Amino acid sequence: MKKKQYKKQEKVYRILDDANIIIKTLVEKYPKILWTVQPEKIVVLAIENDPPKWKNWMARIRKINNPIKVILEKYRIQAEYIIELYLENWNEWSEKTRGWVLFHELLHIPDPDKSGLLKHNIEDFSIIIDKIGAKSYENETIPNLLDDNVVDFNQELILEEKEERE
Repeated sequence: MKKKQYKKQEKVYRILDDANIIIKTLVEKYPKILWTVQPEKIVVLAIENDPPKWKNWMARIRKINNPIKVILEKYRIQAEYIIELYLENWNEWSEKTRGWVLFHELLHIPDPDKSGLLKHNIEDFSIIIDKIGAKSYENETIPNLLDDNVVDFNQELILEEKEERE
């Protein structure tokens, strides 16, 4: 007996304008770390109709390939990166968690002269591990990247991150 073939449901996406506002805030607050990030070239998309498949998967960033970029430019959209996440998660996350998840994704963006995306130093970026350890971005004891206080990151690690981007 053959297995039934089910048509995979196509994902429905929504642009998260509030996420793009957070990205602008992060870039303004942490220019020494996020110097490669151009907020206007990033679009954050939330998957509306599909629940998260893995508990620990929070988001991913992708570089837009050249054929798609050409189409977007025709319509005056200058996006180069897409950050994809689940709307269900986004709605459950605190402001702190949203800030850390987006910050993490932005750290993947290399110098504009380089191609691809940056990989993690370890399982995450060392600059994040140094500040919050192995805690989850959903842990309420982590500092808030978006409040009035600027989180003090390790200057040596900032320089290392910068060198990796260059």
